[in-house]
Order: sequence, then structure tokens, then C-alpha cells
Amino acid sequence: MHRLLPLLPLAAAASSSSSWSQVSITQADNGQQPPPIMSAITGAFANGTQFLLFGGCTSSCCFAPIDAQWTLDLTQDLTQGTWSKRIPHSGSLTAMSAVPSARFGAASTVDSTKDILYAFGGQDSSQAFLGDLYKFEARTQEWTEIKPSIFSETSTLSFQRPPAPRAAASLSVVRGGVGGGLEGGRGQEKHLVLIGGFGRQGAKEDEVWGLKLSGTGRQMENGWVRLVPSSSTDVREVEEGKEEGTPSRSTSRGLPARWHHVAVPVKIPKTTPSPSSSSPSSPCEEGRGQKDALVIVGGSDATGQDHNEALLVEIDWEEGTYTWRVLAAETKEKEKEERSRPPVRQ
Repeated sequence: MHRLLPLLPLAAAASSSSSWSQVSITQADNGQQPPPIMSAITGAFANGTQFLLFGGCTSSCCFAPIDAQWTLDLTQDLTQGTWSKRIPHSGSLTAMSAVPSARFGAASTVDSTKDILYAFGGQDSSQAFLGDLYKFEARTQEWTEIKPSIFSETSTLSFQRPPAPRAAASLSVVRGGVGGGLEGGRGQEKHLVLIGGFGRQGAKEDEVWGLKLSGTGRQMENGWVRLVPSSSTDVREVEEGKEEGTPSRSTSRGLPARWHHVAVPVKIPKTTPSPSSSSPSSPCEEGRGQKDALVIVGGSDATGQDHNEALLVEIDWEEGTYTWRVLAAETKEKEKEERSRPPVRQ
């Protein structure tokens, strides 16, 4: 069961001293600040001076998620803040159709270079799993629903059906390309990476997805591509009758099932540098000497058991594959209590 924690008082991490400090909220409870909330869509913008909170649950059972939106404006030193309740609005002429519905458990991430938040999936008030994708632009305060393409004319990977609806996954912004190489050596293109989660058929094993963040408007240039474990057989099509997002290949060597985990994008050096490589002289050349990776921390497995190990997932965009290994093993306490968190089912 999730622990319901109050949002106030908040705490901010001071990167220079690696310590925590309490954030002082300047106004009294005037209806502008949120109630205690969990499993909401969150993101920080403007170098951490603005914080977004959307949706989530105000009770541990999550039978009544909300669609309200709040913003916390912080001072430059991150010591004081003021909450304000906002009415979510859309940049589309069709208005509310592009604003997320009430939900909890959505995966969210922020592209800090553009101050854009992305959110995927979650669960609604009926506990049904969602598979839609939205973006929130902090500079305009507008929501837009993104509808990725089903097929791509340029990608060599044909398996591009959208990920199955899910909650409690992780979503990250990384750089690189999905399938078909780096397209002219532009290794600095941004992509979303969706990992794990929990859906109608249980926890998601071997679920690593990539989506190219290019194109304009609500239609993306590329669709979702499911990355293949490099040690398993590459099967590029979905068998008839299978749920969308379910591959026909064996997933026994893929990433273990994880949900309610944390994913942090990192860059690691390539193990075999190019023979003609030299000191990088541009961001693109620097990108060619590095590999995209994510550190996965904690989460629950398919049985609901919690874990505290750290996994490293390395992505090979040119091959459309990934590898993973244990970065930090779980701590085994002498009398470790086996905790089980039964998943919320429809």
C-alpha cells in the first residue's frame, strides 16, 4: 500500500552541499494549495523554480482521482514558494479534448532544455488502465495530446504498435535514434524511453520502448518502437490476437518486471570507440562517443515484492536493442520482512 504523504512542508535538495532544506510556503491555506496527494503527474521547470502538480489521488484507495492542476512558484534560492491553483487549458481549438482526464499513476518526465513535460498512461476513476500520451509546455501553460504514428516510412523496425495501457511505469527523455541508425549522424535527437509498468495482464517484463520526439503538432514523425534485448531473437511483428504491445518473441532474457520504480538517464562511454575517433569537437561528435543508458532503482516485481537494487540499462539505438545488468545488488538484511503490495486491478 502506498503511504499518503502531505505535500507540505516541502523539502529541496541543495546540489552544492548534497543536503535537504525545508521550503517555506508563504501563504496560508486559502484554497490555492493542494491537499495531500499521491501518484500525481509532476515536473519542475525554469531551473527548478516552478513545480507542476496535476491529478493524482487524495486517498490511498485511489477510487476518485482528480483532474485539478497546481503550480508552485519558488524563489531563486528555492527556500520559499507560493502555491496557485490553475485551470488546465489546451493549445488546441478543440479545448478540453487535449487536457488529460483525471488519473493517477501516470509516468512523467521533463525535457529541461525546452521546459516541456511528457506524461503517459495511468489509471482513471474506474481503475481502467490508460495508454495516452500528453505534453505540457511550461512557457505557454498549455496541454496537448500527442498521437504517435502507427507506422514509419524511414524506420527499419516495423513493430511500432503503441505500448499497452499501463500505470506505474517510468518515462525519461534521452538522446539518440530509434532504429535505422542515427540518420545522418545526428546522434543528439531526443527520444522518450518508457520502461516497465503494470497493466491489465500484470507487471510488464522486458518492456523498453522508444519514441522519437520530432515532427510538429500533435502527430509525431515516428511511432513507438519496442527495443529488443540484444541476447534474444529479434521478432519484429505482433502475432494475430495478441494484446497491443505484446511481442511474439521470448522475454526470458529481457529486463525483469518493474513498476513504481525510478529511472534516471545517464551517459556512459562506448566500449569500442571508432578507429578514426579523436577528441570531440562538437556536441554531435561527443554524442557518438557515448551511449545512452538509464539507471533503474527500486520498484516492485511481478509478484508485488519490493526491491532496492539498481539496474543499468544500456541502449543501442543503431541496432534497436538494449542490454541490462545489476549495478548495485539488493541489501539483504538479517531479518528482512517480505513486503507485498497487491496491484490495483480493474
